[in-house]
Amino acid sequence: MASSKAPRLTTANVLKVVKGVARRNWWNLGFLLNIPSSTLDDIKQRHSDDRGRLEAIIQHWLKVDPSPTWRRVIYALDDMREHRTSDSIRQYAEPLTDPTLTL
Repeated sequence: MASSKAPRLTTANVLKVVKGVARRNWWNLGFLLNIPSSTLDDIKQRHSDDRGRLEAIIQHWLKVDPSPTWRRVIYALDDMREHRTSDSIRQYAEPLTDPTLTL
């Protein structure tokens, strides 16, 4: 049975979950988290590797989104067809409407 408490929504926790997927697709993840393409371009220029870019988009998203949630990460990963990773997040709280997903 899944745990009923999702980990806190921090840069480190999001990176832990999405690191393998999003390193390859950091731009898509950022776009699906509603980060403007001009910001993604800036991040690409400032960071020379995908890990740095991924971390920068997550930090930016957590900073500017008024209500970031695990649910948003799940939906973005599903849109990227990264179901194994989105399912690993879903295990933190059941059902998906569990309010702990919005920590």
